[in-house]
Amino acid sequence: MIEDKVAQKNIYFAGDSGYGDHFKDIGNDYHIDLALIGFGAYEPQWFMRSAQAGP
Repeated sequence: MIEDKVAQKNIYFAGDSGYGDHFKDIGNDYHIDLALIGFGAYEPQWFMRSAQAGP
């Protein structure tokens, strides 16, 4: 059944974050089957890069 397959997956939701090495650390520390990384206000990139991940 599809419910059994979904129940066995680990899903990570990053929330509101800038992209950085912390994602690599999380990936090394945990088994993640699916990662959801949102992005929002990412322009201008020179200013928002540390606060928001871009598409």
